[in-house]
Amino acid sequence: MPIGKESVVIRIIALFLFAVLFTLTALTPAYGQDALPSFSPQIRLLVHGTKVLKDMEEAKPSVGLGMWVIEPNILDANPQAQTTLGLRLSTNTTWIEFLGGGVVSPTTTGVFNPVFDVRAFADLGVHLFSEVSLYGDAAYWYVSADAPIKSGGKMLFKIGGEAEGAKTYRNTGGFFAAGPHVVIPWGDHFATMVAFQFRIEPTATVPIVSTVGRLYAIINF
Repeated sequence: MPIGKESVVIRIIALFLFAVLFTLTALTPAYGQDALPSFSPQIRLLVHGTKVLKDMEEAKPSVGLGMWVIEPNILDANPQAQTTLGLRLSTNTTWIEFLGGGVVSPTTTGVFNPVFDVRAFADLGVHLFSEVSLYGDAAYWYVSADAPIKSGGKMLFKIGGEAEGAKTYRNTGGFFAAGPHVVIPWGDHFATMVAFQFRIEPTATVPIVSTVGRLYAIINF
């Protein structure tokens, strides 16, 4: 889908405003009160591929394959990649994927963390996405809701929010995080999303509160 000059300008302005917001948030703990939550920048890469094996007939969903390759944080000193593949059922406005795979890291040897993953999407005017992942040592979930902002029938960007959390099986480890985000599509196959989260991590005494600024790079094919 071609992107007009006006759409590009609006997208760049939105990215700039969020970049300023995250920069100010990151600098505040350094120059403000010590009690303010710490700030962590993240860059998350998501590659999503799909293949239809059987086209939709009447009200029946089409059957195909879904694949994900995810790098949770490119800025992490210990990078890791989550790769999953599985069954995909889809209609014109919804899809759900049942995936299996694992997480590997080039900084470790002989370590493979298996994962079972369920991801779903629905376009109800508002775009809804959810994910539940079960790892060998923890469970993770993520949900988001976005309102499309359009001009001339073309989507300029989406405004919404997200929440995510994780819980280890054997101890109190885990976290909960939530905050707003903006999704900016740059074509049919690539989008960026900028998110700001407040995060809470439980401890034996006082919960740790922090903030996260995350840039998502999302590739679909």
